[in-house]
Amino acid sequence: MDRSVIDHAAPVRTIARESIPASPERVWHTLTDFERWPNWNTAFRRVSTDGPLADGTALICTNAHGLMLRARIARLEHYTSIGWIAQAGAVQAGYLLTLVPHGGMTLATVEASVASGLARLMPGFTERALNAGLRRGLAALHCETVRPAR
Repeated sequence: MDRSVIDHAAPVRTIARESIPASPERVWHTLTDFERWPNWNTAFRRVSTDGPLADGTALICTNAHGLMLRARIARLEHYTSIGWIAQAGAVQAGYLLTLVPHGGMTLATVEASVASGLARLMPGFTERALNAGLRRGLAALHCETVRPAR
């Protein structure tokens, strides 16, 4: 099911990056433990899946504001990249996260696209808000990945 995750025709697209002092495998394990996301990423109240990590697996997320989002994994390359397409009402978004080893660290890059009424009416505002959220999410991924086990 390796289809395009990013909608290059969407009114809003952005990219954020974070260097994480850990192996891609360690970052991957933190990233793909979806049910634990709310423990380290304040953007989410709840995350569940409809099965094991695989192309086509559904993610059901409730964000910090109570909005439920449904996403489906549309690209999966273990330890390298994961992408999903999410929908909430009239909003469609694509997220592609790649992990690249770089000088003993991992460069995590997330690219996102959003198509919605707000994105069409206020693309600058929507892009700034989306990019800030992506940067917060990557910073939280960084902190959780390097946090010593309890």
